[in-house]
Amino acid sequence: MTEQALVVPDSKALTVDQELLDSLGMSAEQLSSEAHAGFENLRPEDYQIPRLQIAQAMSPQLVRSKPEYIPNLMVGQYFNTVTGEIYGDSIIVVPVRYSVSRIQFKDKAIDCRSSDGIEGAKSPLRTVTNPKTGKLEKVGGCAQCQFAKWGSGKDGKGTDCKEYRNWLLLDPNGSPISMSFKSSSLVVAKQWITLLSGRKILVNGVKQDAPRYLTTFELKAVEKQSTLGTFLIPSVKVIGPTPGVIAKIASDLNKSFKGEIADNAVDHEE
Repeated sequence: MTEQALVVPDSKALTVDQELLDSLGMSAEQLSSEAHAGFENLRPEDYQIPRLQIAQAMSPQLVRSKPEYIPNLMVGQYFNTVTGEIYGDSIIVVPVRYSVSRIQFKDKAIDCRSSDGIEGAKSPLRTVTNPKTGKLEKVGGCAQCQFAKWGSGKDGKGTDCKEYRNWLLLDPNGSPISMSFKSSSLVVAKQWITLLSGRKILVNGVKQDAPRYLTTFELKAVEKQSTLGTFLIPSVKVIGPTPGVIAKIASDLNKSFKGEIADNAVDHEE
């Protein structure tokens, strides 16, 4: 397989010819100004960030009778859950933003959710006065929730409420895509964070921590055995510096979370 390189995104670009402009009675600049027409009331929660997943043996994307079916997708390949794009056995990505979340399911439906892994609907944080010290302290939250405790899961294994480590990434086209790590793949998420923590840049001759989006990574799929059988999890490898154009896209996307680019706000919560 040919390695995918990060390129300037153009997969959504439409070719506009003079005939179309003449029929609309517009110049190219006027047409561009209409880009957000009809979407003035869009909210961040109205957007859906595609998810990056590995095709497993039981993935619905491999079953022709399922609505999620993606033609030509094979076990072990990375794919886009929204566009159906097949990236192949490996994919080059740029990490933009990291987050932690928790979800508890009941009868296959979400029963409780935490967007930060700290406070959930069933486990709100409260400020109380410690009767012994007289000092204010925080109680409750996910850390003290019975469903997040080890052994609360099915048959006394694992936890009933699952923790997710989430990455918002740029795919090879420079488009945002989200990827979540849970249970057996949490060690990979921790490895990725460790690799990023060691990246440095020189600023006026002084080494400083590098922004996460200045490093590209290659993701592959590796087999892992468990009592439930064999399945695939990601492996992470440093590739090198992020190309300048892609770094700018990643920087702008990261700023949108801080409110610095409000019109581009996105949400990649699990």
